[in-house]
Amino acid sequence: MGRVGRVGIRDRMLRRLRRRARASVRNSVLFWNFVLHAMDISERVPVSVRWALAAYHFGRFRRLCSYLLMAVPMIVFGYAAPLIVMRHPGSFPSWLIWLNPFHGNIVGSIVWQFLLPVSSYVVLRTSMPLGRTEDRSTYRLIAKISAAIQSCGAAYRQTAPRDAVIMQLLSSRIRSVERGILQGPLRRGTMPRRSHRRQALTVHARLVVASLRRVEESVDVNPEIACKELARMLTHIAEKYAQGRLGALLPDGDLEGLEPVRDHATLLSACRTVVGFAFVALAGWAGTVYGKPYGVEAPWSLVPAVMVALVAFPALRPSVPEIARSFLPGAK
Repeated sequence: MGRVGRVGIRDRMLRRLRRRARASVRNSVLFWNFVLHAMDISERVPVSVRWALAAYHFGRFRRLCSYLLMAVPMIVFGYAAPLIVMRHPGSFPSWLIWLNPFHGNIVGSIVWQFLLPVSSYVVLRTSMPLGRTEDRSTYRLIAKISAAIQSCGAAYRQTAPRDAVIMQLLSSRIRSVERGILQGPLRRGTMPRRSHRRQALTVHARLVVASLRRVEESVDVNPEIACKELARMLTHIAEKYAQGRLGALLPDGDLEGLEPVRDHATLLSACRTVVGFAFVALAGWAGTVYGKPYGVEAPWSLVPAVMVALVAFPALRPSVPEIARSFLPGAK
Protein backbone atom coordinates (compact mmCIF):
# COMPACT_ATOMS: atom_id res chain seq x y z
CA MET A 1 0.00 0.00 0.00
CA GLY A 2 1.40 3.35 -1.04
CA ARG A 3 1.77 6.48 1.00
CA VAL A 4 -1.42 7.96 -0.49
CA GLY A 5 -3.41 4.90 0.61
CA ARG A 6 -2.02 5.04 4.15
CA VAL A 7 -2.80 8.75 4.43
CA GLY A 8 -6.31 8.13 3.15
CA ILE A 9 -6.96 5.45 5.77
CA ARG A 10 -5.55 7.69 8.49
CA ASP A 11 -7.75 10.63 7.42
CA ARG A 12 -10.86 8.46 7.37
CA MET A 13 -10.10 7.17 10.85
CA LEU A 14 -9.54 10.71 12.13
CA ARG A 15 -12.81 11.92 10.59
CA ARG A 16 -14.67 9.06 12.22
CA LEU A 17 -13.07 9.84 15.57
CA ARG A 18 -14.04 13.50 15.23
CA ARG A 19 -17.65 12.55 14.57
CA ARG A 20 -17.68 10.36 17.66
CA ALA A 21 -16.13 13.17 19.70
CA ARG A 22 -18.68 15.73 18.47
CA ALA A 23 -21.53 13.39 19.39
CA SER A 24 -20.15 12.94 22.92
CA VAL A 25 -19.67 16.69 23.33
CA ARG A 26 -23.20 17.40 22.09
CA ASN A 27 -24.70 15.02 24.66
CA SER A 28 -22.58 16.42 27.50
CA VAL A 29 -23.36 20.05 26.65
CA LEU A 30 -27.10 19.40 26.27
CA PHE A 31 -27.32 17.77 29.69
CA TRP A 32 -25.10 20.46 31.24
CA ASN A 33 -27.33 23.24 29.91
CA PHE A 34 -30.42 21.32 30.97
CA VAL A 35 -29.14 21.13 34.56
CA LEU A 36 -28.32 24.85 34.61
CA HIS A 37 -31.76 25.70 33.22
CA ALA A 38 -33.51 23.43 35.76
CA MET A 39 -31.69 25.26 38.57
CA ASP A 40 -32.66 28.70 37.20
CA ILE A 41 -29.03 29.57 36.50
CA SER A 42 -28.69 32.05 33.66
CA GLU A 43 -25.23 30.87 32.63
CA ARG A 44 -24.75 28.39 29.79
CA VAL A 45 -21.82 26.24 28.74
CA PRO A 46 -19.24 28.62 27.22
CA VAL A 47 -17.68 28.02 23.81
CA SER A 48 -14.25 27.50 25.36
CA VAL A 49 -15.60 24.66 27.49
CA ARG A 50 -17.19 23.04 24.45
CA TRP A 51 -13.89 23.21 22.62
CA ALA A 52 -12.07 21.68 25.61
CA LEU A 53 -14.61 18.85 25.84
CA ALA A 54 -14.17 18.16 22.12
CA ALA A 55 -10.39 18.00 22.54
CA TYR A 56 -10.75 15.68 25.52
CA HIS A 57 -13.11 13.24 23.81
CA PHE A 58 -11.08 13.27 20.60
CA GLY A 59 -7.93 12.42 22.56
CA ARG A 60 -9.80 9.70 24.44
CA PHE A 61 -10.98 8.03 21.24
CA ARG A 62 -7.51 8.33 19.71
CA ARG A 63 -6.01 6.60 22.72
CA LEU A 64 -8.57 3.81 22.46
CA CYS A 65 -7.58 3.26 18.83
CA SER A 66 -3.92 3.23 19.81
CA TYR A 67 -4.65 0.48 22.33
CA LEU A 68 -6.26 -1.54 19.55
CA LEU A 69 -3.21 -0.97 17.34
CA MET A 70 -1.02 -2.37 20.12
CA ALA A 71 -2.39 -5.81 19.29
CA VAL A 72 -0.41 -5.92 16.02
CA PRO A 73 3.16 -5.76 17.45
CA MET A 74 2.07 -7.91 20.39
CA ILE A 75 0.94 -10.69 18.05
CA VAL A 76 3.94 -10.38 15.72
CA PHE A 77 6.67 -10.19 18.34
CA GLY A 78 4.89 -12.05 21.11
CA TYR A 79 3.93 -15.15 19.15
CA ALA A 80 5.68 -15.23 15.77
CA ALA A 81 9.20 -14.32 16.93
CA PRO A 82 9.39 -16.93 19.75
CA LEU A 83 8.27 -19.68 17.36
CA ILE A 84 10.90 -18.66 14.79
CA VAL A 85 13.63 -18.69 17.44
CA MET A 86 12.53 -22.18 18.54
CA ARG A 87 12.59 -23.59 15.00
CA HIS A 88 15.98 -22.12 14.12
CA PRO A 89 18.17 -22.24 17.23
CA GLY A 90 21.56 -20.62 16.89
CA SER A 91 20.59 -18.66 13.77
CA PHE A 92 19.61 -15.48 15.58
CA PRO A 93 21.38 -13.04 17.95
CA SER A 94 21.41 -13.96 21.62
CA TRP A 95 19.12 -11.08 22.57
CA LEU A 96 16.24 -12.71 20.67
CA ILE A 97 16.17 -15.33 23.41
CA TRP A 98 14.37 -12.66 25.43
CA LEU A 99 11.40 -13.06 23.12
CA ASN A 100 11.13 -16.81 23.70
CA PRO A 101 8.99 -17.64 26.74
CA PHE A 102 9.18 -21.35 25.83
CA HIS A 103 12.92 -21.46 26.42
CA GLY A 104 12.44 -21.99 30.13
CA ASN A 105 14.01 -18.74 31.35
CA ILE A 106 12.18 -16.35 33.62
CA VAL A 107 13.41 -13.31 31.70
CA GLY A 108 11.75 -14.51 28.50
CA SER A 109 8.44 -14.92 30.28
CA ILE A 110 8.70 -11.42 31.77
CA VAL A 111 9.44 -9.86 28.38
CA TRP A 112 6.71 -11.82 26.65
CA GLN A 113 3.95 -11.05 29.13
CA PHE A 114 4.92 -7.62 30.45
CA LEU A 115 7.61 -5.73 28.57
CA LEU A 116 6.15 -6.35 25.13
CA PRO A 117 2.78 -4.61 25.72
CA VAL A 118 4.55 -1.91 27.74
CA SER A 119 7.04 -1.21 24.95
CA SER A 120 4.22 -1.18 22.38
CA TYR A 121 2.34 1.34 24.51
CA VAL A 122 5.41 3.57 24.92
CA VAL A 123 6.15 3.60 21.18
CA LEU A 124 2.54 4.35 20.25
CA ARG A 125 2.29 6.95 23.01
CA THR A 126 5.26 8.91 21.63
CA SER A 127 4.77 8.50 17.88
CA MET A 128 1.33 7.07 17.22
CA PRO A 129 -0.08 7.17 13.68
CA LEU A 130 -3.25 8.94 14.86
CA GLY A 131 -1.44 11.80 16.58
CA ARG A 132 -0.69 12.75 20.14
CA THR A 133 -3.25 12.47 22.97
CA GLU A 134 -2.08 15.18 25.39
CA ASP A 135 -5.50 16.86 25.15
CA ARG A 136 -7.00 13.96 27.05
CA SER A 137 -4.96 14.64 30.18
CA THR A 138 -4.90 18.43 29.69
CA TYR A 139 -8.69 18.77 29.69
CA ARG A 140 -9.57 15.84 31.93
CA LEU A 141 -10.70 18.30 34.60
CA ILE A 142 -13.41 19.60 32.23
CA ALA A 143 -14.79 16.07 31.85
CA LYS A 144 -14.72 15.61 35.63
CA ILE A 145 -16.63 18.88 36.09
CA SER A 146 -19.22 17.74 33.52
CA ALA A 147 -19.77 14.54 35.51
CA ALA A 148 -20.02 16.53 38.75
CA ILE A 149 -22.62 18.84 37.16
CA GLN A 150 -24.72 15.80 36.29
CA SER A 151 -24.54 14.65 39.92
CA CYS A 152 -25.55 18.12 41.08
CA GLY A 153 -28.59 17.97 38.82
CA ALA A 154 -29.54 14.50 40.07
CA ALA A 155 -29.19 15.58 43.71
CA TYR A 156 -31.11 18.83 43.07
CA ARG A 157 -34.13 16.95 41.70
CA GLN A 158 -34.21 14.51 44.61
CA THR A 159 -36.98 14.84 47.18
CA ALA A 160 -37.00 13.54 50.74
CA PRO A 161 -35.97 10.89 51.52
CA ARG A 162 -32.89 11.49 49.40
CA ASP A 163 -31.13 8.63 47.63
CA ALA A 164 -27.91 7.84 49.50
CA VAL A 165 -26.20 6.55 46.34
CA ILE A 166 -26.77 9.83 44.51
CA MET A 167 -25.44 11.89 47.42
CA GLN A 168 -22.37 9.68 47.76
CA LEU A 169 -21.72 9.92 44.04
CA LEU A 170 -21.93 13.71 44.26
CA SER A 171 -19.28 13.81 46.99
CA SER A 172 -17.08 11.35 45.10
CA ARG A 173 -17.17 13.42 41.93
CA ILE A 174 -16.49 16.63 43.83
CA ARG A 175 -13.40 14.96 45.33
CA SER A 176 -12.29 14.02 41.81
CA VAL A 177 -12.73 17.63 40.69
CA GLU A 178 -10.71 18.83 43.66
CA ARG A 179 -7.81 16.56 42.72
CA GLY A 180 -7.96 17.88 39.17
CA ILE A 181 -7.90 21.48 40.39
CA LEU A 182 -4.87 20.84 42.58
CA GLN A 183 -3.09 19.22 39.62
CA GLY A 184 -4.20 22.00 37.26
CA PRO A 185 -0.96 24.04 37.26
CA LEU A 186 0.90 20.90 36.19
CA ARG A 187 -1.68 19.39 33.82
CA ARG A 188 -2.75 22.50 31.91
CA GLY A 189 0.70 23.06 30.43
CA THR A 190 0.61 26.87 30.43
CA MET A 191 4.00 27.23 32.15
CA PRO A 192 7.32 25.42 32.58
CA ARG A 193 7.50 22.81 35.30
CA ARG A 194 9.78 24.93 37.51
CA SER A 195 8.21 28.31 36.83
CA HIS A 196 8.02 30.86 39.66
CA ARG A 197 4.33 31.35 38.76
CA ARG A 198 3.46 27.88 39.99
CA GLN A 199 3.50 28.80 43.69
CA ALA A 200 0.82 31.50 43.32
CA LEU A 201 -1.35 29.20 41.20
CA THR A 202 -0.99 26.39 43.71
CA VAL A 203 -2.19 28.65 46.54
CA HIS A 204 -5.14 29.81 44.43
CA ALA A 205 -6.06 26.21 43.57
CA ARG A 206 -6.03 25.28 47.27
CA LEU A 207 -8.33 28.24 48.03
CA VAL A 208 -10.71 27.15 45.27
CA VAL A 209 -10.88 23.67 46.78
CA ALA A 210 -11.57 25.19 50.19
CA SER A 211 -14.44 27.21 48.69
CA LEU A 212 -15.95 24.10 47.10
CA ARG A 213 -15.76 22.24 50.39
CA ARG A 214 -17.43 25.10 52.24
CA VAL A 215 -20.39 25.00 49.87
CA GLU A 216 -20.52 21.21 49.88
CA GLU A 217 -20.84 21.18 53.67
CA SER A 218 -24.29 22.79 53.33
CA VAL A 219 -25.57 19.91 51.18
CA ASP A 220 -26.80 18.21 54.36
CA VAL A 221 -28.57 21.42 55.49
CA ASN A 222 -30.10 22.91 52.35
CA PRO A 223 -29.31 20.62 49.38
CA GLU A 224 -31.18 22.65 46.75
CA ILE A 225 -29.23 25.85 47.41
CA ALA A 226 -25.95 23.94 47.83
CA CYS A 227 -26.32 22.03 44.57
CA LYS A 228 -27.24 25.21 42.71
CA GLU A 229 -24.21 27.02 44.09
CA LEU A 230 -21.93 24.09 43.29
CA ALA A 231 -23.18 24.02 39.70
CA ARG A 232 -22.56 27.75 39.30
CA MET A 233 -19.04 27.52 40.74
CA LEU A 234 -18.11 24.44 38.72
CA THR A 235 -19.26 26.09 35.49
CA HIS A 236 -17.16 29.16 36.26
CA ILE A 237 -14.13 26.97 37.08
CA ALA A 238 -14.53 25.03 33.83
CA GLU A 239 -14.66 28.24 31.77
CA LYS A 240 -11.56 29.76 33.34
CA TYR A 241 -9.62 26.50 33.16
CA ALA A 242 -10.46 26.03 29.48
CA GLN A 243 -9.26 29.59 28.82
CA GLY A 244 -5.99 28.91 30.67
CA ARG A 245 -6.71 31.47 33.41
CA LEU A 246 -5.62 29.25 36.29
CA GLY A 247 -5.18 32.20 38.64
CA ALA A 248 -8.85 33.24 38.36
CA LEU A 249 -10.80 29.99 38.62
CA LEU A 250 -13.19 31.69 41.07
CA PRO A 251 -13.77 35.39 41.82
CA ASP A 252 -12.29 36.88 44.98
CA GLY A 253 -15.73 37.08 46.60
CA ASP A 254 -15.97 33.28 46.72
CA LEU A 255 -12.55 32.99 48.37
CA GLU A 256 -12.91 35.51 51.19
CA GLY A 257 -12.24 34.28 54.72
CA LEU A 258 -10.83 30.92 53.62
CA GLU A 259 -7.61 29.13 54.42
CA PRO A 260 -5.89 27.06 51.72
CA VAL A 261 -6.44 23.33 52.12
CA ARG A 262 -3.49 21.02 52.58
CA ASP A 263 -2.00 19.61 49.42
CA HIS A 264 0.08 16.46 49.63
CA ALA A 265 0.85 16.37 45.91
CA THR A 266 4.52 17.26 46.42
CA LEU A 267 5.04 14.46 48.95
CA LEU A 268 3.22 11.96 46.76
CA SER A 269 5.29 13.02 43.75
CA ALA A 270 8.52 12.49 45.70
CA CYS A 271 7.34 9.05 46.84
CA ARG A 272 6.46 8.07 43.28
CA THR A 273 9.90 9.18 42.10
CA VAL A 274 11.66 7.09 44.75
CA VAL A 275 9.51 4.05 43.96
CA GLY A 276 10.16 4.54 40.23
CA PHE A 277 13.93 4.58 40.73
CA ALA A 278 13.65 1.45 42.88
CA PHE A 279 11.77 -0.44 40.16
CA VAL A 280 14.27 0.70 37.52
CA ALA A 281 17.16 -0.56 39.65
CA LEU A 282 15.36 -3.85 40.30
CA ALA A 283 14.69 -4.34 36.57
CA GLY A 284 18.33 -3.62 35.73
CA TRP A 285 19.53 -6.11 38.33
CA ALA A 286 17.10 -8.79 37.12
CA GLY A 287 18.13 -8.29 33.49
CA THR A 288 21.81 -8.67 34.33
CA VAL A 289 21.45 -11.65 36.67
CA TYR A 290 18.93 -13.70 34.71
CA GLY A 291 20.12 -12.74 31.25
CA LYS A 292 23.80 -13.62 31.67
CA PRO A 293 23.32 -17.45 31.75
CA TYR A 294 21.63 -17.24 28.35
CA GLY A 295 24.21 -15.04 26.67
CA VAL A 296 22.26 -11.81 27.00
CA GLU A 297 24.86 -9.12 27.68
CA ALA A 298 24.95 -5.33 27.75
CA PRO A 299 23.34 -3.31 26.35
CA TRP A 300 20.52 -5.82 25.84
CA SER A 301 20.50 -6.81 29.50
CA LEU A 302 19.37 -3.24 30.25
CA VAL A 303 16.19 -3.53 28.14
CA PRO A 304 13.95 -4.25 31.18
CA ALA A 305 15.36 -1.24 33.05
CA VAL A 306 14.80 1.03 30.05
CA MET A 307 11.21 -0.12 29.61
CA VAL A 308 10.40 0.35 33.30
CA ALA A 309 12.03 3.82 33.25
CA LEU A 310 9.90 4.88 30.27
CA VAL A 311 6.75 3.78 32.09
CA ALA A 312 7.69 5.30 35.46
CA PHE A 313 8.95 8.62 34.05
CA PRO A 314 6.77 9.85 31.14
CA ALA A 315 9.11 12.79 30.52
CA LEU A 316 11.59 10.32 28.97
CA ARG A 317 9.14 9.06 26.34
CA PRO A 318 9.97 11.71 23.71
CA SER A 319 13.55 10.33 23.80
CA VAL A 320 12.48 6.85 22.63
CA PRO A 321 14.08 7.20 19.14
CA GLU A 322 17.43 8.24 20.63
CA ILE A 323 17.27 5.44 23.19
CA ALA A 324 16.47 2.90 20.46
CA ARG A 325 19.39 4.08 18.31
CA SER A 326 21.75 3.66 21.26
CA PHE A 327 21.11 -0.10 21.17
CA LEU A 328 22.08 -0.42 17.50
CA PRO A 329 25.51 -1.84 16.59
CA GLY A 330 28.17 0.84 16.28
CA ALA A 331 26.25 3.41 18.34
CA LYS A 332 28.42 5.50 20.61
